[in-house]
Amino acid sequence: MANTMAHLTRHVEHQQARPVEWTVERLGTGVRFIRRLISERRIRYAKLGKRACG
Repeated sequence: MANTMAHLTRHVEHQQARPVEWTVERLGTGVRFIRRLISERRIRYAKLGKRACG
């Protein structure tokens, strides 16, 4: 899983913003885990409006 997350964060500049749910499905984890990674700034995110996109 760490390899997949590193791959996603390396290429974030070339991708459009995705909702947290897309990231959950892609990594096979829970929403809570992704939101924790966002709060710890372990993955890049963009806040669009009121919600964070992973």
